[in-house]
Amino acid sequence: MDELSKLHLAIGSPFSASPSIAAVVGTYTSSLSTTQGFHTTSTINIKINISDLVLSHNQRHHDRLHVVYILPPCVFADRYELEQRHQDGTGPSFRLWGETNLELPVEAVDPRGSALLLTIQRSEGDESVQVPLHMRYMLPRASGGHVSVRFPWPTIFWASDEDSLKLAESLWYRRRTNVSAMFLRPSQDPFYTVKIPTGNLDQGPLAVWLTLILVLFSFLYVARGLWVSSIRLSRRRAAVDKYK
Repeated sequence: MDELSKLHLAIGSPFSASPSIAAVVGTYTSSLSTTQGFHTTSTINIKINISDLVLSHNQRHHDRLHVVYILPPCVFADRYELEQRHQDGTGPSFRLWGETNLELPVEAVDPRGSALLLTIQRSEGDESVQVPLHMRYMLPRASGGHVSVRFPWPTIFWASDEDSLKLAESLWYRRRTNVSAMFLRPSQDPFYTVKIPTGNLDQGPLAVWLTLILVLFSFLYVARGLWVSSIRLSRRRAAVDKYK
């Protein structure tokens, strides 16, 4: 089990946190709107169970709820989409690390993938968060079909903005750090599985020939149009010269 998996099961696995506040203060579940294709939405349902005493004792240092996604190279969040949602008031503020270019195939991006940090206003009850996610084009395979990808749910915690950045960066750079945070525990196996369509290498030669035929047809169509236009223009000029 890697460090990211351990984080969900044992608070503080890759971190060193203050014993007085490194505690589970709630639970959450998460799901994807669809588990096959290039676009999906991650929904997080949060249940916070934290006493007034803990809130009042830590409110100076733990004034925000934060969500950290660690996404593999084949999954990404659209920076512009998140920014628009935040401006419209339908999404939280955020920060992104890693490659977020929308057009790059999976083999052209950083193998670490990307990290997404969301900052949510204080909530003492239930909370629901939705995050659009997108999949990159995978390398084609001989038989085509789909590639199954498994990646972890986000990590959710109460912390100051400064500590949330430290924690998100430590996850992104795979390094230990000292943070002061109160975590929420996932209520079940904290992993998503998506099936991403792939191209079919067996159809490669057919696609090449079809492309060549289409290009040749387009060239002949344009050439014929130019030829017909030139004939019509020549006839009009001849007719004008005849009546001069």
